[in-house]
Amino acid sequence: MTAFLLLILTSAAIGQPWPLKEAIANIITAAPDKQARMESQLDELRALASSAIRFDFAVNDILVTNGSVVRLSTNHSVRVFVKNIGDATAQKMTIAFCAIDTNNIVSAPNAWVSDATINVLLDGKEIGVAKVWHTQAKHLIGPGDRFAPVALTIDTNVTSVRAEISAYAEHSRKSTIGITLTR
Repeated sequence: MTAFLLLILTSAAIGQPWPLKEAIANIITAAPDKQARMESQLDELRALASSAIRFDFAVNDILVTNGSVVRLSTNHSVRVFVKNIGDATAQKMTIAFCAIDTNNIVSAPNAWVSDATINVLLDGKEIGVAKVWHTQAKHLIGPGDRFAPVALTIDTNVTSVRAEISAYAEHSRKSTIGITLTR
C-alpha cells in the first residue's frame, strides 16, 4: 500500500498523470463495452438455460407433433403426457390444454383447473371462446422423465375437436402444438 502511495506521489511530483485517475478513467470509458458484453453473455446464458428444457408430447400413448390427428378412445378420454427431452430438470412443469371446438370437458377433482378462457381466432376472425385447462407437476421432472396427469374427458358428440397443448416449466420456453382429436 505504501509503495502504491509513493508511486502516486512521485508521479504527481514529476508531472506524470496520476495512475489511479487514469485507471478510473479507463474503467469508466470501458464500462459501456463491458456492460454490453455482460448483457450479451447473460442473454446467451438465458438462452442456454431455456433450451436445456425441451418437451415431447403424447396423447393417448401416441407421440404427437404439430398437426397430428389422434383418435379418441371409446370413453372420449384424452390422456396427455409430456416428456422432458432436455438436459436439465424441469421445475413446476405445467401443461395447458385447450379444446377449440368444444367447452364440454370434464376433469377429475383437483387434477386440472380451468381458470381462463381465450378468444379463438381463425384467419384473423373470432370464431368463439375456449376454456384453457392447466395442471402442474407436484414433483421435479428430470431429463428423460415424463409428466402424466389424470386424463381429461371430452363430453360431446362432435366428430372432431381441434386442440392446443402447451408445456412449460420454470426457466424454459413454452412449447405448443396443435392437434385434431377424432372419434
